[in-house]
Amino acid sequence: MSKYDRLVWNMVAKRIRDKFTDTVEGEGHQNTVRKLYRSGVLAELAIDFAKGFKRDNPNFDPIKWLDQCSPDPDTYMLSELWEYS
Repeated sequence: MSKYDRLVWNMVAKRIRDKFTDTVEGEGHQNTVRKLYRSGVLAELAIDFAKGFKRDNPNFDPIKWLDQCSPDPDTYMLSELWEYS
């Protein structure tokens, strides 16, 4: 029996998606670096959750879920990272 269900998956995906859209105030090199760092950390976190959810439930679809974590799958292509994880 799985420990996690669709409700948990959706809640985690929404939290990750919302953090991608949080803005870093200001312009310039330092803020660009912050945005890139934040995106990288969120992508790693999403992959870690996807691995755990997949271990917990073989029916879990990590590709679909990673797309749900992204505010814009064309810009933040999290599902494409799955094949490298």
